[in-house]
Amino acid sequence: MAEERSKNSSITKIILDANVWIKAIFGFDKLALSIIKKCLKGELYIIVNSYIIAEITRVLKRIAYRIGLNPLNLERKFWIIINSPYVIKDFKEPLSEDLLRMIRKKDEILVIAKTFNLEPKDVPYIVSAFKHRAIIITYDDRSLYKMRDEIKKKINVMIKTPKEFQK
Repeated sequence: MAEERSKNSSITKIILDANVWIKAIFGFDKLALSIIKKCLKGELYIIVNSYIIAEITRVLKRIAYRIGLNPLNLERKFWIIINSPYVIKDFKEPLSEDLLRMIRKKDEILVIAKTFNLEPKDVPYIVSAFKHRAIIITYDDRSLYKMRDEIKKKINVMIKTPKEFQK
């Protein structure tokens, strides 16, 4: 249903890099949290795919264990957001830790990573943004954000920081 609305809507579609999700879920960053709140109010669509979900849940567990929190509570919080009608779920593969390794080793992912001088872990975000004509929001200034101008020029995918996006 959200997919149908997004096709006929002028609501902005975004993809949040894992670092934005993590900062929002843990409450580390007000800008990241405000972006998710805008989605929950229906002001934005957030696109997720199985790779993004697997990456975020893996990081949530790792950080939760490190700081002594219950990872299931954090995952529950995350899934409540994901089940919003304004989150577009584009799942092709089953969710698993193996998915992360498998995707990052695919030839087409490696070619795109080399073409744009990106880490393979960032390519699924680029592919999904291209497919859905979405803006990528990230704090990753080592890879994704650093290559934003070239990516915009070659495939018309915009990459912004949460601060730039809020303007």
